[in-house]
Amino acid sequence: MKIRSGFVSNSSSSSFVLKYDTNDFKKCEYYGSQPVTPLDMVELDNNIYEDTTKVLFRDIESIIDYFNKEIESYTYYDSDPPDCYVNIINKLKSLKLKPTEEVISVKIGYDSMTEKNICEMLDKGLVEHIKVYNT
Repeated sequence: MKIRSGFVSNSSSSSFVLKYDTNDFKKCEYYGSQPVTPLDMVELDNNIYEDTTKVLFRDIESIIDYFNKEIESYTYYDSDPPDCYVNIINKLKSLKLKPTEEVISVKIGYDSMTEKNICEMLDKGLVEHIKVYNT
């Protein structure tokens, strides 16, 4: 049996909202002088795992729009949206980002190198995991 830590989900891939400061990432000699941020990792990993690892949204406004549309779809069917959607929107609206900080939404495949690398970044405090959700 596999036990997952860090990003926990019951799916082969899950979507995450991540916040990080680009200043926390040093240049990587393997990739040249370009720093490798979580966004870079997901984009690189997407070349290998197209169906399970990709960038969904690159900014707070797009993420909020996505969750607002999800809430509207529940309302259309006279259902209550999950509280977590409203909580994500409120959390994102309350963020005060520095110019060097980024918030992204990514879909990450289970057992990919990106998952392992971002879990290490979480452990080191380089990335803040705002929320996991299913897409």
